[in-house]
Amino acid sequence: MVKRNKGKMDILDKKLLNIIQSNFPLVIRPFLNLSKELGVSEEEIIERIKKLKSQKIIRQISAIFDSKKLGYQTALVGMKIKPRFLDQAAEMVSRHPGVSHNYTRNHSYNLWFTMALPPHSSMDRTIKRLGKIVRGEDILLLPAIRLFKIGVRLDMMLNKKPNLLYEELSKEYYKDNKDGKRTNFSDLEIRLIREFQEDIPLEKRPFLFIADRLAIDEKEIIKEARNFKKRGIMKRFAAVLNQRKAGFKSNMMVAWKVPSKKIVAIGKEMASFKAVSHCYQRPVFPSWPFSIYTMVHGRSQKECEAIVKLISKKTGIEEYLSLISVKEYKKVRPRYFTDELDKREEQNIFSD
Repeated sequence: MVKRNKGKMDILDKKLLNIIQSNFPLVIRPFLNLSKELGVSEEEIIERIKKLKSQKIIRQISAIFDSKKLGYQTALVGMKIKPRFLDQAAEMVSRHPGVSHNYTRNHSYNLWFTMALPPHSSMDRTIKRLGKIVRGEDILLLPAIRLFKIGVRLDMMLNKKPNLLYEELSKEYYKDNKDGKRTNFSDLEIRLIREFQEDIPLEKRPFLFIADRLAIDEKEIIKEARNFKKRGIMKRFAAVLNQRKAGFKSNMMVAWKVPSKKIVAIGKEMASFKAVSHCYQRPVFPSWPFSIYTMVHGRSQKECEAIVKLISKKTGIEEYLSLISVKEYKKVRPRYFTDELDKREEQNIFSD
């Protein structure tokens, strides 16, 4: 095994992180596949991932599903909360099982979170009730109208310059985000979705553990995972990193005021920046005229600002708000098909 500085990532760590952020191999021995690609032993790959997890650089390795194709409703929510109530309000919001990301940002709308709800729930009713409980003075309910890009992939091999590069995107990104008919999943498929959304064990045959729990052949488990991906139900099976621990200490949610006739063209152009992980069109209101939202990631606030300025220059959109993350209250992957749990937790929150 190669000796390395235990406190710092080396080049091989960074290459490994770049690979598993995009696509973790859906094979019987995925770490062996990675070892062949990187020219080290299977044991070393597992050891390196264990170390990166112990350093909290890797949050987890699991499936990333398309909420819409699972029948779930999603929305970005901004709330105005009096500063003295903010931490308490954020704690209450984070208790809701449908909330996956929850931040304070530098604006009068100071609490921002994402919500995913199963089909039987009412997004409008849930957010209104939650807003009342946490004493929200005003609420922005911002479901996605159109998706241009989604997927955090931090380039660990960056040099000292900010990431101003473009990337070619699949046409599948440019689509309306309308609610469609929910796929009728079998009991087995629901059980598999529940399993795939959990962090995998760092063993040579990680999918064997799922196979044993479900009493299904290991090869069938992998076949079903690939099938989910082929159908677009699973976006990818990949590692999610702790951005700050990985060296990307700053991020900005930028709300852009884009003329309605230019939204599609501008959205595509903004999405093509590598430093942009998310790009959506969302509703506008008389008091809130911002139609496109991008998430920008950088190693410093200065780097994020440089990227945002370049996006503005390239697209000609000069009216925008840079909403900087001040405090992270919650950041997890959404959890699906836990409807009974969702119901109980919602009752607990709304009974306070």
